[in-house]
Amino acid sequence: MSPMSEFGHPRPDTSAPWDREIPEKMLALYLDSVRSFPNWKSICPHYIHPDVKEVRELGYHSTLLCTEQAEYVFTFGTKTTFIYEIEEEVRTGQLEIRCGNQIVLTVGASCTDEGEGKPEWVARSVEVFCDGPWVADLLGLAARQQAHERQRLQMETRERQRHSLELAALRQRFGITEAPPAPATAQSKSSKPPGWHRLRFWKKRGG
Repeated sequence: MSPMSEFGHPRPDTSAPWDREIPEKMLALYLDSVRSFPNWKSICPHYIHPDVKEVRELGYHSTLLCTEQAEYVFTFGTKTTFIYEIEEEVRTGQLEIRCGNQIVLTVGASCTDEGEGKPEWVARSVEVFCDGPWVADLLGLAARQQAHERQRLQMETRERQRHSLELAALRQRFGITEAPPAPATAQSKSSKPPGWHRLRFWKKRGG
């Protein structure tokens, strides 16, 4: 039974979503996938799971996502506050999910690590939670999207390996030896880490 407020109305139960890891999974769904969908739609649409019927950027950090079940709007806002007691700036964020015209989830998050320019967001609180069919819809989509991205990356890795083997076989067939690479100069060295061009480095992890 939900606890009662002073007016006799049941207070929203904000502890239930933690049991199903809804705050963490919805935050990851947005940060890892949904907010990148509008760009992926034009650049690499095959990375978006077929269950996503429509996706559109509505504004800064606001994305429309449609499934067969419902229409959702994900909005993520951030702010930085200076804490005098510890003499540090603390960055916090808030994810809001609307289903139709109703706010069904609001999650407070904190930025725990900004090393190497990649902020890591962690769900800390739930201000609003309205249970309903949207939970199963988005949790299912989150799991399928994650598996879909992993499968696509594996396929592309195998394709690159196959191409490399075919190229090596052709070189051997025609007696072509590959010249050793020229020593890299300070100007030619890339500052980007290995594999920067892969999908994971397209995803911005911060606000």
